[in-house]
Amino acid sequence: MKIQEFIYDNNLTDVATKREIYTNYIRCLSAMDKLEEAIFEYEVSFPKDIKEDPLISTEIAICHIQLKNYLKSFQILDNVAKNSSDTVFFSRITMLKAKVLTQQYKWQEAKESFMLIPKESFYKQQAEENIMVLQSEQKIKYKKPILAGVLGIIPGCGYLYAGHKQTALSALIINAVFGYATYTSIKNNNYGVAALTSTLSLAFYVGNIQGSAKSAKRYNESKKQDINNRVNVNFNF
Repeated sequence: MKIQEFIYDNNLTDVATKREIYTNYIRCLSAMDKLEEAIFEYEVSFPKDIKEDPLISTEIAICHIQLKNYLKSFQILDNVAKNSSDTVFFSRITMLKAKVLTQQYKWQEAKESFMLIPKESFYKQQAEENIMVLQSEQKIKYKKPILAGVLGIIPGCGYLYAGHKQTALSALIINAVFGYATYTSIKNNNYGVAALTSTLSLAFYVGNIQGSAKSAKRYNESKKQDINNRVNVNFNF
């Protein structure tokens, strides 16, 4: 049974009751990982007054956040914040907006958003802790992908610079094995095998350089993601 049919069949006219039912409906779909369905139902089936309800709009924004539709979620939250006169609700929305900005690595804007939380707000301490987390980003020493690639000219050095010690050792051994196989094949006049091993050696060598640069990028990404994961914002209202 559709939620609209349930409300109609039970003659539910109280605004607060309808609001609670629609809100719980979205939360249930979200809990079952049916985020796209929740958004679709909201867009297609929900009555206009329900769609414009700040709490329900926020629940849909949270669905978009979980789907990583950050631009859409921020637009919804921004619109809700502009039309909200409830200071407590405003603080919640502002916290969510800051989380969305964090997920997009817009850390300065996120800090500014956390700073908007009033001193008397229940969320103030959490906001200040999140600001400290974001400020710790300044201490991160990022790896330079170009430098990692250049160091990769010496097999393993690029990976070592990017912090992948085991991969660095593997790259060194593989390149050494192929190099030695090529050398011994040429020495024994086995040019067919030499051609094969030299081709493989070259492929691994080039891959080592490219992989070193990618490893540096992954290192940087992991550091950024660690910052994001430490920013604590409760989605539950």
